[in-house]
Amino acid sequence: MTTRPAVLDRHRPALEAALKRSIGPSKSPLYAMLRYQLGWNDHHGMPVLHTAGDRTHAALLLLLAESLGGDTARAVPPASRDEATSVHGSNNGASSIPAAAGMELAHACAQVHLSLRHGDPGMPERPALWWVFSSSQGINAGDGLYSLARLSLMESATLGAPPAAVTHALAILDRACIALAQAHDRQITLETAPAVSPDDYADALEQCGAALPSAAATIGALLGGATDDAVEHAGAFGRHTGAAWRLRQELDTVENPVALAKSFVEALDNRRSLPLLHALSHATGADAQHLAALRRRDIPITDDALAAILPILDRTGSPAWIAQRISRALRLADASLASLPLPSSARDNLAAFARHLAGQES
Repeated sequence: MTTRPAVLDRHRPALEAALKRSIGPSKSPLYAMLRYQLGWNDHHGMPVLHTAGDRTHAALLLLLAESLGGDTARAVPPASRDEATSVHGSNNGASSIPAAAGMELAHACAQVHLSLRHGDPGMPERPALWWVFSSSQGINAGDGLYSLARLSLMESATLGAPPAAVTHALAILDRACIALAQAHDRQITLETAPAVSPDDYADALEQCGAALPSAAATIGALLGGATDDAVEHAGAFGRHTGAAWRLRQELDTVENPVALAKSFVEALDNRRSLPLLHALSHATGADAQHLAALRRRDIPITDDALAAILPILDRTGSPAWIAQRISRALRLADASLASLPLPSSARDNLAAFARHLAGQES
């Protein structure tokens, strides 16, 4: 277990308030879908107690801005300035900024489209947006989230952020979205290729995971008033942290029986599971025969047949191989931190945040 970084909770109330301001009070069906995606409402539009997630991209942005000396309060909408001050005692380090909300909206857009691409219905207790409202509505909702993400970033200019910095931040976000699309293109190509190396697929997953965290860290440093060099190193920290985070999600499937069975059934057809792809590439003897028989459907895909894959993963060293790649990404993140002009306490906080996302001890 890892220690939960305080930044995930310290900024949460004002961040949720900023996100709700971005969505606005509209009663239209589109906005009802957006509230559903952000975890506030059920599919009938009624408020729920569903946990909306950690808002990790926003936390990463705010942590970089604070660590590099930024006054996050200057980007808090006027309606929340008094609230932020009363909660935290001063405007410095206030818990939400439009750019942070914008990163979460961009991430929500990416999640909507990713679940559509995978045909993933989500969990029974919280189905995917497209599963509830239709795939066409899912596409529309994702597009709406992206537009609101940009509008949220633009709001910083009305609250004291230099217009040039806001324009730069918008370009960073847009380039990150293009990079994410390119990474998904590579991943899709590899999923349909007749032969794929585990390293190539892991590289594609890392690129998918890196795009938005890199943008969040870069924008945080930019709005924090960092130098050009520091902004670049902050982006590298976000990129490597995001890569480790994405690989951790692949490793988590090995420890989650529900996710494991689901990912293996999919992966037997299209290699969406990195642990299984590694095992398919390295298994020998009876292990290789069992995996091949499952892929050909020579034997039924029963719970017992899937459970037999777990020891095969261990024998092929698949989880350990992914863990090594995670450790490498974290070493690169640490190297980026070493190049940032930070006090030791801020550097330690950022390193702990990266290790939390990667599922390693802080």
